[in-house]
Amino acid sequence: MFNMLTCFDLKAGVELSDFEAALAAYAEHMRARGLLAAVGPVGTRARNTILDTDELRTQSHFFLMHFRDRAQADAATALIASGEREADHIHRAMYARADNMVFLCWEDEAG
Repeated sequence: MFNMLTCFDLKAGVELSDFEAALAAYAEHMRARGLLAAVGPVGTRARNTILDTDELRTQSHFFLMHFRDRAQADAATALIASGEREADHIHRAMYARADNMVFLCWEDEAG
């Protein structure tokens, strides 16, 4: 499995529920096209615990995307990069609600 962690802040005036709705629409679109395995729920960072030691990143929210493998992740990225109208529109609808995005990717050992 190939995974991507997205850390982000909400843009000023954006409610978390609005971002979650845009993410759900994007995820459904990509799953329907065979370009995404799953998306986890949006989490809110708990900075007030000893368990959070990352002082470099300040983002307040995060979610995980799961791809079947690197090929599926690369195909999803290629679709977004292509500027294909429908995919671009739905991706921008989600992306426009977030700020200060950081992405981390990894492949599970079993993948």
